[in-house]
Amino acid sequence: GTATRLAGENAARNPKRTAATAAALTIGVTLVVVIAIVAASIKATFDATLAASVKADYIVATASVTSLGAIPSTLQDEVDALPDVASTSAIRFGLVKLLDDAALEEAGATTTTVPTGLTGATDTAPAGQDEFVLGVDPSTWFDVVDSGELEGSPDDLVEGTLAVNRSYAEDRGWELGDKIPVYFAATGEQELEVAVVFDSNVGQGEIYLPMATFVPNMLPIFNVDLQIFVTATDDADVAQLGEELDDLVADLPTVAVQDLEEFTEAQTGPINTFLTIIYGLLALAIIIALIGIANTLSLSVLERTRELGLLRAVGMSRRQMKRMVRTEAAIIAVFGTLIGLVIGIVFSIALTIAISADTPDLFTYKLPVAQLVVITVVAALAGVVAAWLPARRAAKLDVLDAISSV
Repeated sequence: GTATRLAGENAARNPKRTAATAAALTIGVTLVVVIAIVAASIKATFDATLAASVKADYIVATASVTSLGAIPSTLQDEVDALPDVASTSAIRFGLVKLLDDAALEEAGATTTTVPTGLTGATDTAPAGQDEFVLGVDPSTWFDVVDSGELEGSPDDLVEGTLAVNRSYAEDRGWELGDKIPVYFAATGEQELEVAVVFDSNVGQGEIYLPMATFVPNMLPIFNVDLQIFVTATDDADVAQLGEELDDLVADLPTVAVQDLEEFTEAQTGPINTFLTIIYGLLALAIIIALIGIANTLSLSVLERTRELGLLRAVGMSRRQMKRMVRTEAAIIAVFGTLIGLVIGIVFSIALTIAISADTPDLFTYKLPVAQLVVITVVAALAGVVAAWLPARRAAKLDVLDAISSV
């Protein structure tokens, strides 16, 4: 219609101002799109990795990372006793300090004071690199989780040994049979032999310690089960097993039973929290951009007072006037949003290529089409909302006063 055509011509008559107005929205949308695509890709990669690696049917886990000691020491035996359970494997998380050449080079010559127990006593640790480790039962862990091709045998994971991810070992120059100096807060410095090199993990860490190494060397606060992987027998009713596990932990409010899908969602929960915070901050940036659109249109209405009066004089209705101003705002908003969408997709592709440089076959690029459509529609509608006051002012102009204005 005429009002829409005039809106397009108005937006095009001063391209520099239109582009400058849309630029703020473009920046905000670009950031939102990049973060949305990268987060979706990371989650898709994690989902695919867990689905391919975890063979367990259920994971009994602490409800949060702060629930240390929430799983009783007898719970694994109780789960093992269930008739539908084929195997279980419990894991623990700990912290060590690596003292090899790579760690010393990274840490420099600094030392740190660390607790040696729960009594408050402290000790001065040598320079090195802090690293999270996973305590596992080698007789069952590699049955419930597919770690890819193994160099060495799980039977070799005895006291004084460790298992390490292949890429991590290559980066540090470790090979099978090497002695790695490690510092434990509870027992001090020791040398651990690399007994197994594995290809892949499930995001739980790069280094596995067998329980024979983990238990005697870790502080009591770390010597508790945090997750128990449970595999059902071939003829078991998996749903029934889930109910039986729920009954076992019914009196333990800090312990949850999760199937693989729920476990995956729990692992990616921090990503969702991060996204919520980022979206909130970026929403403020977009609101500021929309205020800019409203200001630009208000100035435009002020500059074109005589022109608007003439349009009204030759027959344009108030409703058409409002539609013209709102459509101009929508054009600017869609213009900025689409450019931000294109730039965001290009940047996200470049960023995901950089992230997946070391493992291109494992990283999954995912384009969250539904989210991107919502972002585009919301930004366009927000532009129309931003034009409400300028459109109302334009429609209320007195025709004679507007025509006589200079």
